[in-house]
Amino acid sequence: MFYAVIERKSDQLLSEIDYGHLQNKPPESALLEIGLRFFSMVISPEVGAIHRLLIGEAVRTPRLREIFLTLATERAIRNLADYLQGQVDKQQLDIQNCYIAASHFMGALKGNYHIRCMLGEVVNLSLAQQEEFVATAVAMFINGYAPS
Repeated sequence: MFYAVIERKSDQLLSEIDYGHLQNKPPESALLEIGLRFFSMVISPEVGAIHRLLIGEAVRTPRLREIFLTLATERAIRNLADYLQGQVDKQQLDIQNCYIAASHFMGALKGNYHIRCMLGEVVNLSLAQQEEFVATAVAMFINGYAPS
């Protein structure tokens, strides 16, 4: 059952992001779109509940941890890394390791809100506050990986 829940949530997130379509957008606007979708998942009460369940069960059931890491985390990072590699190939970004860069970007998007949600806090941010938070992470990322 847990496998099905994780698969459904990760499919929901990943299917909402059309990376093929985003390849034609400038990195800043594409990453903003990716970031807003990812951040909305991070702060959702449902995802927080899944993370709490996973943390409670992962020690007793390592397979759950593997399922989550494979279906959700690894897949999301790999998809973003593939997008970033496309931008590197177009000389829009200067990234040596797109997998690490993707992991850093997603980490920046989690901020302190991820742990708050995992601890059961309901995070109520306006759309403007979400956009500001994500735009700041995108700007930091773009500034760090802009071509010389």
